[in-house]
Amino acid sequence: PLTTPAKPDGIVCGVFSPVLGQLFAEVFKMLGMKKALVVHGCEVLDELSIAGSSKVWELKEDGSICHYEVQPSDFGLEPYPLAEIAGGTAAENAAEMAELFAGRGRKAVRAAIALNAGAGLYVAGKAADFKAGTSLALAALD
Repeated sequence: PLTTPAKPDGIVCGVFSPVLGQLFAEVFKMLGMKKALVVHGCEVLDELSIAGSSKVWELKEDGSICHYEVQPSDFGLEPYPLAEIAGGTAAENAAEMAELFAGRGRKAVRAAIALNAGAGLYVAGKAADFKAGTSLALAALD
């Protein structure tokens, strides 16, 4: 994501270590991005976690960078153990996605996808805030 030729105005980027969060946010600022969310989920995830807390470094449009933590409950979501979102084979994962897009599927997977998609909708300016982005993503999956 640091060397993308697309030159996006914003990005959601996961980091495997919280030590990298502030650094990545500062790099995105230097690259001229207007908005960014750098995220690190509990249990060493490079995405927002449905299992518990996630650290977020937000590059705001005014150039400031703030750091905070979020929980699934902040977005109206129940927490789920990571084992409940474990994938399978490529064919099984494709079938799972088809179920989700049909308004069915595992609740934990639906919640994890909505949480991370909501971050993208917020950064893209399609939602007023992170929580509203998650609500939009949930509605799209219903």
